[in-house]
Parts: sequence; structure tokens; C-alpha cells
Amino acid sequence: TTFTLSVGEFPTLLNPTPDQLAAVGVLFRYSLPDNVFTTPPGEVLAYSATKANGDPLPAWLSFVGPRLEFQGTPQPSDRGVSSLKVVAKDTKGGEATSLFALNVADALSQEEIRVGGSFAYTIPNDMISSPLGPVTYTVNLGDGSPLPAWLSYNSIAHTISGIPPGGSEGTYSILITADDGIQTPVLGTLNINVNPNAAPKVANPISSQTTQVGQAYTFVVPDNTFTDPNDDLLTLSAKKVNGKALPSWLTFTDRTLSGKPGPGDAGAFNDKTVSLQICGTDGNQEACSNFNLNVQGTSNAERAVAIFAPLVTAAGLALGWYKKRGVLLNPWKREKYDKGEKTVPINTPFNYSFEAPKDKIRLVQAFNGQRMFLGLPAPKNLDDRGWLQWLKFDQPITGGNLLPSWLTYEEGDNELISSLGPNQKDLGLYTIRTYGDGEVILEEIRLAVGDQSKREIELTTRKNGTTTDPSSRQFPLLA
Repeated sequence: TTFTLSVGEFPTLLNPTPDQLAAVGVLFRYSLPDNVFTTPPGEVLAYSATKANGDPLPAWLSFVGPRLEFQGTPQPSDRGVSSLKVVAKDTKGGEATSLFALNVADALSQEEIRVGGSFAYTIPNDMISSPLGPVTYTVNLGDGSPLPAWLSYNSIAHTISGIPPGGSEGTYSILITADDGIQTPVLGTLNINVNPNAAPKVANPISSQTTQVGQAYTFVVPDNTFTDPNDDLLTLSAKKVNGKALPSWLTFTDRTLSGKPGPGDAGAFNDKTVSLQICGTDGNQEACSNFNLNVQGTSNAERAVAIFAPLVTAAGLALGWYKKRGVLLNPWKREKYDKGEKTVPINTPFNYSFEAPKDKIRLVQAFNGQRMFLGLPAPKNLDDRGWLQWLKFDQPITGGNLLPSWLTYEEGDNELISSLGPNQKDLGLYTIRTYGDGEVILEEIRLAVGDQSKREIELTTRKNGTTTDPSSRQFPLLA
């Protein structure tokens, strides 16, 4: 006898088909996944379905091989469990089989819920009546697997309940078995369709708000700010747009923003804008309305400016006075730069060496008269040679010169020099100053040209020709 033995790959069962549940009077539809069987290379499988014993499928159930789909609507007479099988064959006669049970039970309820919605179902008391003892209920999915995590069964109240979260959309067939241990168990199905949640929406955006420093602020969120397609009761919350908490002076309770901003809550020199958002959530999704809250009023910075601006201005004026006149700071340090007064005889050579380092000296200048601290200028109509000259401010040497004509400054030797000395027309008191950086006085010396006692008597002569003994009137050389 001659025969041919073909050795190769055949279809195999890769993923067994789970048990299924169908409800009386409800369309049943189930498609097997494409990966139930393995397909040998180069082969195309043909599929068929029968009862496990090879008999035809129940009359109410059909199978479409190319789509691997079962469908049909069972009737009350179809209650019970049928063992079915699906056979996959290749062109060489190889085949694989997948067995599963199809349970037909009464449809207890068809429930429609949505993600985030609350669900509860209580098993009817008349599902089974047994005088023989207590009834035990078993609740599982139609394929016998446990309920999903969001569903629970209370065996005392016989209640199935839960809240489906996002991602749980779909149809759930739940098999309920009631058994008294004597009679044939009674089966029932509960079908739950979980639909997507419709998110709330902003119907009327909140407009910008304004409040004042030191005044109470209140804003009640209007009822028509948000809408919810599912008519859910929305929970409101408030925060900054960046997700951070509200400012410390602001609270949100019972749909109401309230608080009283202080000076520290305003902008430094303009309105401070706080970007806020009010959100409404249905427990699963939310909608938010963003708006600006402008805080107006005098800030701490403005208060500080109002208080310290005059002081700053006064300090600026004083600094300017100091830089120009050297009278703000240097009078308290006069002993460090005041070299006193020297008498310069008429027609006599004169020289004076500065102690201030020459590399620090930026300017050497002479003034008529002597410097007074907080002195007042004399009226212009008085004779410059009158005794009130002692109360005058320093008057720079006129004519565009920094030093009088009879006096020169030798920078190399850092000296004041007068080769011939002053003459009769140069009688008077001269203040010579050296300045450093920032116009700060480095050194000062006063030169009295001529005989000092005669000059003082001469300066006390009034315009009317009368004289007064200077000893009877004290006009010290204030320094």
C-alpha cells in the first residue's frame, strides 16, 4: 500500500473564546477576535460553528464565517446553556477548534448610564421563591469573570452599584444566578451600556472685575455661567489661572469670591492685575472661565514714596550743595582741611605749598571774602567794603579767572606763588580752595592782603563817613 504523508504547519488555537451571555428578547452579537487561531503561512482559513456535539446551532443563532460573528435574538424557550464550538480549517485538512458556553437568561433590566454617573440596581425579590431554604445569589460578568473594579455587589441588600470612570465606556452583560441548592439555578441578565460623559461648558464668561484697596470686595458667580448637557449639578472652585491658590486676602465659598485687599495687595505704582479662573466640574470633567481682577489704590510703594520723596529731594539738594559749596559734610571735618589765615604784606613775594597731594587736586580756585556756614547773602545795595561783607556768601573771583591776577598755582611744585606780591588795589580777604573728585574740598587757606588791623578799621567805615570801633562790635571770622 502506498500513501503520502504531508508534514507541515496546521492551524492551532491561540486564544480560547470566553463564555458568553445572551438575554431573552435582546439582540445578541459577538465577534471572535482575529487572533483566536494561528494561520499557517500561505493559508486562508475557513470557519464554521456548530454545537459542541456537532449538531447545528440553535435556530435563533447564526454565524457569519468571514466575519467570525454570532448574532440573533433568543426567545423565552431558548433559556439555558448551549456548548458551542468554532472550527478553523486550512486547505490541507488541518483544523483547530475553540469551545465556549453561551448562556441564555431572562433580561432583568437594560440600563443606560454615562461615565461619572451613579448606577444602582437591586435584584428583584421574586426572581426566585424557594420554601426550602435561603437563596444564594452569584453576580459575575457574562463570561464568568469578576465584575469590573467600578462595580460592586452587596450580598445583603442584593444591590449592584457603582460609578463608571473615564475609559469605561462600553456594554457590560452581567449574569445573576439565584440558587437554593435544591432546584435548578435561575439565571438572569443585567445589561449596562456605559456612554461617554458630556463635559460642562462655559455659557457666559465672567468679565473683568475691579476692587479698591481697603474696601470689601464681593462677587457672586452667576447661575448661568456654566451649562451641563447631562444636567449634572456642578461643583464650583476658584484659583489663579496658573493653578496656584487664590491671593491670601481672597476666599471663595458658596459661589462667592470675597475679601478686602490691603496696600500690599496693590501694584507698586499702578493697578495690580490678578488672573483668576472659576471652574465648574461634574466630578469627571470641568469647564473654566478666566477673568482678571484689578486691584486699585495706593500701594505700600506709593506710600513709601510719598513719605520719603521729600527726604530724598532734600538729600539730593543737600548733596548738590555739598558738591558745589562743600558746606554739608566738610564743616564737621574742617580741622582736616582748613589751614587757617595768613597775612600777605603789600609788594612782598609770597608762596604757599599745599599739603593736599597734587595727584588728587582737580581744581584750585579763589573766592572774595570768607566762607560762612548757613550764612545769608548781603543786600546788593550795600557797599562791598561795608562790615556786612563778613556775612556774605563766597563770591568767586570775577573776570573768568580762578585766581586773582597777582597769584598763580604751580602744578609741578603744588604751590601758590606771587613773585611780586599784591599791591594796594589787591587789599582784602581771599579764600583759596583745592578740590578733588566730586568737588570735595581737599584744602583751604585764607589770605589777608595788607595790614589786618588797619583793614578791619577801614571796613567799619560807613558810607556817611562815621566810624565805629570794631572792638565794640564782635564780628568773628566764622569758619
